[in-house]
Amino acid sequence: MPVNTAFSTSIGITLILGTWLTFRGPRRMKELIENLNSAQKVFESLTLKSLNDGYKLKEIERRKVNLLKLFLVILVSLLTFELWIVFQTGLSTKLTKHAAHLAGSNAVKEIIRVMLFCFGYLTMHSLNMLFIFVVLEVHILLQMMNQQLRILSIEMKQTNTNVNIAMRFAPKTLRHLAMLSISLSDQIRKLNSENGIFLIITLLVSAMYFELSSFSLIIDFTDKENISLDILLHVTRTAFNLASIVLLIEPCQWICTEMDVTKMLLNRIMYNIPSFAGWLENELYIFFHLIHENEVCFSPLEFFVLGRPFIFKILGAVISYLVIIFQFDVQA
Repeated sequence: MPVNTAFSTSIGITLILGTWLTFRGPRRMKELIENLNSAQKVFESLTLKSLNDGYKLKEIERRKVNLLKLFLVILVSLLTFELWIVFQTGLSTKLTKHAAHLAGSNAVKEIIRVMLFCFGYLTMHSLNMLFIFVVLEVHILLQMMNQQLRILSIEMKQTNTNVNIAMRFAPKTLRHLAMLSISLSDQIRKLNSENGIFLIITLLVSAMYFELSSFSLIIDFTDKENISLDILLHVTRTAFNLASIVLLIEPCQWICTEMDVTKMLLNRIMYNIPSFAGWLENELYIFFHLIHENEVCFSPLEFFVLGRPFIFKILGAVISYLVIIFQFDVQA
């Protein structure tokens, strides 16, 4: 597929996706946030043993959210830089490669096309931010739930007197944590069902942009006669497209990791239960069974699981495509 055709196709996909999700995305995300607020109320009913740990977890999540905000600022700056280069190229008297293309067709149409691309791209990543914010909210709740399990595990290792005091509140704590885990599993299922098509198209478009920017970057480095600001643009765009894929998938990996931590903590608590507390072992067995029955990960339309292995699959596909393209070009 020629670069111009692929670029126009990606613009069309981005605009369609952005227009569709502009009307449906906010309403769906509002419902998810309301459900997450109800899950938070369930957790707030718990008696926190260590508020400082909760504050530390919230501080970590606050830093992650600030990182995502910085990501959005970089996106806006990148698109502004791209528009500036297009305008400078269209108005410049020097006839570089891009300017020759503009002069041969229509500079105004090219500028409008890039502006539409910037609008659709910004809309798509803004909706990505909404999705990631909800995933991070689920992640912080899982972290706080695991923190409660850690506290309970530590109490089980203490003296018999303290264990008896801890067991007085253990059943209630375990039931609340079980309710929280079921609620969070439901949120993940809703995220999967309501954002499946969105995630698939977003990943396809991001992978296409990553491939095109990588291809353009390699071409610019091999053509040493025409060195321009396009190289800086393509370097930034390639890094940003890769970062957008990683930042979309990595929070989903954190969810799966926290669920594995939950299983490990439950196994540790069951191992440390005293022999006279069989009724508590039953509560833990029910909790452990619920975790296994409600184990879910982010899987758009159940086509693939969003995790670190999928990032390497995308990188492998893009690298293989570029190798094939340049291999045929060399033979030609």
